[in-house]
Amino acid sequence: MKTNYFVCGTIMNDIIYWKNRDDGDFCCFDLKTNKFKYLYTEDLIIDKMKFSAVICADNNYVYGTSESGKYFWKYSILQNKTYIYEINCEGYALDWICNSVLTDSYLAIIPSRAEVVIWIDVNHGDVIVKDVDNNIIEKDHRKRVFVNEKVLLGQINYNNKLMSFNYKNSYVLEVDYETQNINTISYPEQIGKISDVEYINGFFYILNEQGTMYTWDLKTDQICFIGDGYCGMERIFENKETIWLLPRCGKYILNVDLKGKLLQKYEYPPDTRLNRKAMYDPYMTNNGYKIEDDKRKCFTSYGCNYLFLINKQTNIGEFHDCFNYDKENMKLYYKKYKEDLFYEENKNFEVFVDYI
Repeated sequence: MKTNYFVCGTIMNDIIYWKNRDDGDFCCFDLKTNKFKYLYTEDLIIDKMKFSAVICADNNYVYGTSESGKYFWKYSILQNKTYIYEINCEGYALDWICNSVLTDSYLAIIPSRAEVVIWIDVNHGDVIVKDVDNNIIEKDHRKRVFVNEKVLLGQINYNNKLMSFNYKNSYVLEVDYETQNINTISYPEQIGKISDVEYINGFFYILNEQGTMYTWDLKTDQICFIGDGYCGMERIFENKETIWLLPRCGKYILNVDLKGKLLQKYEYPPDTRLNRKAMYDPYMTNNGYKIEDDKRKCFTSYGCNYLFLINKQTNIGEFHDCFNYDKENMKLYYKKYKEDLFYEENKNFEVFVDYI
């Protein structure tokens, strides 16, 4: 059975929602039952939209983009209905999201691969786009601006501000998502190219591409060495004043204290499947959008069949096979694609499950 191919997702009411980026399948994983399902909306419009991202959710809707940002949509959890808005922002590659926040009226987005900030009116689909110099962009948003690698990274949200780091040009992007004001701040170049960053107790904890971790004090511009030897690690999550180091395609996950001392180590299960594209393609670097709710943080590596969940209260991690499928739901999927050439050649449900 195929592994997950999503870059972004969200948790709402103990259910993780995502869309497979490349084929558009709308999926969910129920954390109470440990079952995977495909979602089928009444109109079926978004079910196969490609280059998609589920970005966030509230009690009523799941919000996302499709066709690289040509469309913004919200899926009604209760009504099983999708509302779609054509926003024509595919020039910013909105299937790759660095950071976001949902307010009462807007969804504010920092893309991973374009130096812009986007506000989408979640009720009407109106769009405001600004560059990092705080200028409103009036030109055609369909024109390609994005590049084929992650430029902005880090999911920091505090004091009504989104913060992300530009690891190419060594600056911090600070976005007041209420006033829609944007500011940039330089960070020390000696830190090197950044893999990920977290904000803990007034300090930025920064992991660079060489596997070295530093702290940086924005107010004093002082940096402090924490530790090295974290090669292969690409994301860092904070929980209970400890740091979780998560790999691109590695064999284990680490949990260390704020001084770098090892606290826990988790080996990936023996039946873990990893995607070669995620391993070797530079386009896939810094995958693993942080998904969280009040109870847990979730890490997923693009193309891996396992999710890793961190309990916020106990700080204990656990692997979940995100393709422990619901058989009745899979039969529906099987029926929906019964015209598929593979089905015509095999006509066998179990073989079809392995195929997809």
